[in-house]
Amino acid sequence: MQKVFLQSILIASLLAFINKPLWAQKTETNTPTANSLVQKEVNEQTYVITDNGSVSNIQPYINALNNSDMKNHRLRDKRNTIVFKSGVKVELLSASEILKSGCLINPIDYPENFDAGRQEPIFALGANNFILEYHIASTKHN
Repeated sequence: MQKVFLQSILIASLLAFINKPLWAQKTETNTPTANSLVQKEVNEQTYVITDNGSVSNIQPYINALNNSDMKNHRLRDKRNTIVFKSGVKVELLSASEILKSGCLINPIDYPENFDAGRQEPIFALGANNFILEYHIASTKHN
């Protein structure tokens, strides 16, 4: 009897876990709510493509950006522009702007400015909706 009871509790717990979303999804109206979490990028809500560069079809870039979390490249109160190898330019909205739009985000988690010695990586479009970042070492290692 106790074994059946424990199995029932385990099954109920698993079902509750499976049905619990890992992150909030956008509503059908595409309006962010205070309950939505920014873990993935959303075109026109967390970033804006400002230049298509030499690319004729921008959709793969949108797909890759929407599959990404650009938190490490975002600032608290200022927009930051990233540039892809192909010339595509993407303006990342500031954490404050995202918060004002209704998304649940903590601006304190983002820097006001990047370190003066920070080198912006070279961004490229990877396979399967991934963004590649190429980092160049600025110092010699012995």
